[in-house]
Amino acid sequence: MQFLSVSLAAFGLGSALIFPATPAAEQTPKPVDYQQCGIFDIEEDPAYPFGAQLLEDLWVDSPDGKLRVATFDVNLSAKQQGQLGADLAGGASTEAAQVARAIQQADADVVLLTGIDADEAAARSLNNQYLKHAQDGGRAVDYPYVYAGPTNKGTPSGADLDNDQVVGGPADAWGYGEFPGQGAMVLLSKHPIDAQHVQTVTKQRWSQMPGNTMPQSGLNGTIAEAMPVMESGLWDVPIKVGGSTVRVIAVQTDQVREELTHSAPRHSDQLRIVGDWLSAADYLQDDRGAAPGNHQPYVVLGELGRNHGNNQAVDDMLENLGVAEQGIHDDTNYILPADTLEIARHGSIRDQEMTPSNPGTEQPNLSGTPELLWSDLTY
Repeated sequence: MQFLSVSLAAFGLGSALIFPATPAAEQTPKPVDYQQCGIFDIEEDPAYPFGAQLLEDLWVDSPDGKLRVATFDVNLSAKQQGQLGADLAGGASTEAAQVARAIQQADADVVLLTGIDADEAAARSLNNQYLKHAQDGGRAVDYPYVYAGPTNKGTPSGADLDNDQVVGGPADAWGYGEFPGQGAMVLLSKHPIDAQHVQTVTKQRWSQMPGNTMPQSGLNGTIAEAMPVMESGLWDVPIKVGGSTVRVIAVQTDQVREELTHSAPRHSDQLRIVGDWLSAADYLQDDRGAAPGNHQPYVVLGELGRNHGNNQAVDDMLENLGVAEQGIHDDTNYILPADTLEIARHGSIRDQEMTPSNPGTEQPNLSGTPELLWSDLTY
């Protein structure tokens, strides 16, 4: 009799369970990515693979009293503003179906998508035409609440930021992009979003940040004075879960770009903004001129740019937030809960068919195959 040993520490069920293996059928089933159900350290005899029924039995469901959050860099971006909705029409997009499959497998309560155009109509098309319909390997889910807030991605600066002697193009925007909102963020939620109390940070000027690194940027004059510190933006989005509120701090930082002399120092200060926002620094205001809110538990979701040549800046931010040991991450994407929240379990889903998000370059993304990260948080 063959046996399989499965580590179930992530389920809170002890260290391991032993299952008798079932002989393989005549047609060898496709390999199963056990990360989709939160299984870690799995050992399997190739001659006796797990069947679909056992995989379904082990599928992780979000338990009562917990909020499952996820972050996912999806590379769903069109070439022109407003085109993404048309590309998703009819449910025929292979790329969107792959994204939907991973989201369905995670079945998170709240999902931050990065690398997607900040287009609410397109996000609702993704929900209605893909997520609500079971994809291969997934189960239908519904995210009735969508937030696609302001962003600096693709917003023209009117200056030649990349010094190519031409004004215009993605590198000359305040945040890299061909048009406003390209490759930015969208937040999906199963629970109501308290839209009245959402706060966003896109207008905060870099030059007005105390102790900024702008002197290292090579910028001066009017451009230095006008440049916002955030390439994409920071969104503080309250989510109503039962009688509680959890603030999702959505953040996206671009990779450091060699053609932009200001890219690396600006990236460091963007990470400082995250910590300053959460500590309610006196100088910092949202886009409406209000001070940071700081009275509810939070979780930071998004892309912080680690492994893009600025690892020390990320480490410093984690240390300042006091979450260096609390959060989880892959190469660039993070889930960082406040110390008042606890990660009960976590996992990841990787789809080998998906293309890494790295718009505007022929080089591969340092994050490798796109990976959805999820965590169950007590609140």
